[in-house]
Amino acid sequence: MFPMCSLIFRIEINSLVKIFIRKVMILLLGALTSKLAFFAMVMMYVWLGNPISAELVYFILTLLQRVRHAFNVVIPMGITESAELYASAKRIEALLKTESVTKNADEKTVLKDNMLGINENAKVNVRNTTVEIRGHTVLKGISFEVNNGLTIISGPIGSGKTTLLRLLLNDISCKEGSVLVNGRVSYAPQEPWVFPSTLKQNILLGEKFDRNRYEEVLKVCALTLDRDRLPGGK
Repeated sequence: MFPMCSLIFRIEINSLVKIFIRKVMILLLGALTSKLAFFAMVMMYVWLGNPISAELVYFILTLLQRVRHAFNVVIPMGITESAELYASAKRIEALLKTESVTKNADEKTVLKDNMLGINENAKVNVRNTTVEIRGHTVLKGISFEVNNGLTIISGPIGSGKTTLLRLLLNDISCKEGSVLVNGRVSYAPQEPWVFPSTLKQNILLGEKFDRNRYEEVLKVCALTLDRDRLPGGK
C-alpha cells in the first residue's frame, strides 16, 4: 500500500513541477515579448535613418505598456465578463420561458365533486396524479391523503420525493389528476444555518436553559460527541 501511495505522490509532484515550469516559461515569454518588441521597433526606426529622441522612446514605450495592459488585463477580464453575461442571459431566458403554474383544480369544484372521492377533512388530497419533467415521467398515477399529524416520506435518491414536495407547493404542475391542499403551506428547506455564537446558544435560541432537555436534544441530534470535542465543551 505504501509503495503505491509513494508512486502516486511522486507522479503528482512531477505533474505540479511540469505545470509550474510551463507557467514560469509563459510569464517570462510574456515579459520578454514587450521588451523585444520595443527594442526591435527602436532599432528598425534607427536603421531606416530616422533620428531618435528621448521623447519618441518614451512615447513608444507608453504605447507598448498600454497594449500589454490590454492583452494581459482588459481582454481576459472581458472574456470572463462575457462568459458570466452569457450564463446570466441563459438563466433569464430559461426563467422567462418557464410555464406558469396554476392550481390544478378549483377547490370548491373539487370539494363538491363526489366522483373524485375527496375527503374534506384531509389537509392534502392527491388523486391519480402524473408529473412529467422534460419529457420524463417522474410520478405516475399516485393517490394519497394526508391528515393531521406527522407524515414521513422516505425513499432512495431520485425516487421523486423532491418532485412530490414541489407539487404540493404548487411549484410544478401535474399532467394528469388533481392536487388539493387545504389551508396554508409552510415549507422549511434543508438549508442548515448557525449564527456566530456557541453551540449551546444555537440550540437554546434565547430560551431558558434546562439541563435535562438540553442533553436530550444533544443526544437526539447526535451532537454529544461534537460537543465533547469542542474547546470547553461549548
